[in-house]
Amino acid sequence: MSTQKLSITVPEETLREIRRSAEEAGLSVSAWMSQAVELVLQTQAGLDFVAEYEETHGPLSPDSVSRAQAEIHDALARSHADSGAAEHLLEREAC
Repeated sequence: MSTQKLSITVPEETLREIRRSAEEAGLSVSAWMSQAVELVLQTQAGLDFVAEYEETHGPLSPDSVSRAQAEIHDALARSHADSGAAEHLLEREAC
Protein backbone atom coordinates (compact mmCIF):
# COMPACT_ATOMS: atom_id res chain seq x y z
CA MET A 1 0.00 0.00 0.00
CA SER A 2 1.40 3.39 -0.91
CA THR A 3 1.30 6.17 1.65
CA GLN A 4 1.26 9.94 1.58
CA LYS A 5 2.25 12.46 4.19
CA LEU A 6 -0.52 14.52 5.77
CA SER A 7 -0.26 17.52 8.06
CA ILE A 8 -3.10 18.16 10.53
CA THR A 9 -3.78 20.62 13.31
CA VAL A 10 -5.22 19.37 16.59
CA PRO A 11 -5.71 20.95 20.02
CA GLU A 12 -2.71 20.54 22.34
CA GLU A 13 -4.64 18.33 24.77
CA THR A 14 -5.68 16.05 21.91
CA LEU A 15 -2.08 15.75 20.74
CA ARG A 16 -0.96 14.84 24.26
CA GLU A 17 -3.64 12.12 24.38
CA ILE A 18 -2.65 10.81 20.95
CA ARG A 19 1.03 10.65 21.91
CA ARG A 20 0.24 8.99 25.23
CA SER A 21 -2.00 6.39 23.64
CA ALA A 22 0.44 5.72 20.80
CA GLU A 23 3.29 5.27 23.25
CA GLU A 24 1.23 2.92 25.43
CA ALA A 25 0.43 0.87 22.32
CA GLY A 26 4.05 0.84 21.17
CA LEU A 27 3.09 2.62 17.95
CA SER A 28 4.31 5.70 16.18
CA VAL A 29 1.89 8.61 16.17
CA SER A 30 1.49 8.06 12.43
CA ALA A 31 0.60 4.37 12.83
CA TRP A 32 -1.77 5.14 15.70
CA MET A 33 -3.52 7.88 13.70
CA SER A 34 -3.82 5.60 10.66
CA GLN A 35 -5.49 2.92 12.77
CA ALA A 36 -7.80 5.45 14.43
CA VAL A 37 -8.86 6.90 11.08
CA GLU A 38 -9.48 3.42 9.66
CA LEU A 39 -11.68 2.63 12.66
CA VAL A 40 -13.69 5.82 12.14
CA LEU A 41 -14.12 5.06 8.42
CA GLN A 42 -15.32 1.52 9.18
CA THR A 43 -17.71 2.86 11.80
CA GLN A 44 -19.14 5.43 9.39
CA ALA A 45 -19.62 2.75 6.73
CA GLY A 46 -21.54 0.65 9.27
CA LEU A 47 -23.71 3.59 10.30
CA ASP A 48 -24.46 4.35 6.65
CA PHE A 49 -25.46 0.71 6.09
CA VAL A 50 -27.80 0.76 9.10
CA ALA A 51 -29.39 4.02 7.94
CA GLU A 52 -30.04 2.53 4.48
CA TYR A 53 -31.40 -0.67 6.02
CA GLU A 54 -33.76 1.22 8.32
CA GLU A 55 -34.95 3.41 5.47
CA THR A 56 -36.05 0.28 3.61
CA HIS A 57 -37.10 -2.04 6.47
CA GLY A 58 -37.92 0.26 9.37
CA PRO A 59 -36.09 0.81 12.64
CA LEU A 60 -34.10 -1.93 14.30
CA SER A 61 -35.52 -3.25 17.55
CA PRO A 62 -33.77 -2.25 20.80
CA ASP A 63 -32.83 -5.91 21.32
CA SER A 64 -31.23 -6.07 17.86
CA VAL A 65 -29.29 -2.88 18.55
CA SER A 66 -28.01 -4.22 21.90
CA ARG A 67 -26.89 -7.50 20.35
CA ALA A 68 -25.21 -5.69 17.47
CA GLN A 69 -23.37 -3.35 19.82
CA ALA A 70 -22.03 -6.29 21.82
CA GLU A 71 -20.94 -8.11 18.67
CA ILE A 72 -19.26 -5.01 17.25
CA HIS A 73 -17.41 -4.39 20.50
CA ASP A 74 -16.19 -8.00 20.58
CA ALA A 75 -15.19 -7.95 16.90
CA LEU A 76 -13.24 -4.72 17.32
CA ALA A 77 -11.47 -6.10 20.34
CA ARG A 78 -10.50 -9.26 18.43
CA SER A 79 -9.49 -7.65 15.15
CA HIS A 80 -7.54 -4.88 16.81
CA ALA A 81 -6.09 -6.87 19.69
CA ASP A 82 -2.71 -5.24 19.10
CA SER A 83 -4.13 -1.92 17.96
CA GLY A 84 -3.58 0.79 20.52
CA ALA A 85 -5.86 3.15 18.64
CA ALA A 86 -8.84 0.81 18.75
CA GLU A 87 -8.14 -0.21 22.33
CA HIS A 88 -7.99 3.42 23.44
CA LEU A 89 -11.24 4.24 21.64
CA LEU A 90 -12.99 1.20 23.12
CA GLU A 91 -11.84 2.17 26.62
CA ARG A 92 -13.17 5.70 26.16
CA GLU A 93 -16.48 4.33 24.82
CA ALA A 94 -16.93 2.24 27.97
CA CYS A 95 -16.69 5.33 30.21
